[in-house]
Amino acid sequence: MADFFEARDRERELSEQTAEIAERIATTEDQVAVIFNAVADSHPERADALRGHAQAAREFAVHERREAQRLRTTTDPSSAPTDASGSPKA
Repeated sequence: MADFFEARDRERELSEQTAEIAERIATTEDQVAVIFNAVADSHPERADALRGHAQAAREFAVHERREAQRLRTTTDPSSAPTDASGSPKA
């Protein structure tokens, strides 16, 4: 049973690390969107395409934040095996 709890703890640790990376990616994508918008302001001939890229970056940032949230909520401690009374098995 100790192996189960060690594996569960490792899963939680890796999920948290992955969630942190997803949040960093989201922050980077937000920064990319700001840059694309700034370049669009100085290049009106390409503004529509650049603003489209900015919007795509913002959408990906939202996706990554949702993924980070999912990773943090799917590692539920109640998933441990229990006995007939509902207590965690030793």
